[in-house]
Amino acid sequence: KATISVNELLELNKGDVIKLDTKISDEHKIKIGNKEMFLGRAGILNNKKAIKVTQRTENKENLL
Repeated sequence: KATISVNELLELNKGDVIKLDTKISDEHKIKIGNKEMFLGRAGILNNKKAIKVTQRTENKENLL
């Protein structure tokens, strides 16, 4: 998880890095809107940054 301000977001440029509070090998929470829907791992696919979905969260509220 990382938190940045709106001003910091607007000032981001190509190549900037946002440091996360987790390790690259940890599973990351993937949210759609405000709902946690999946867990996944960061990686590279075709020389681009990617997230591989490893599982759907079990919280049935997320499906609504």
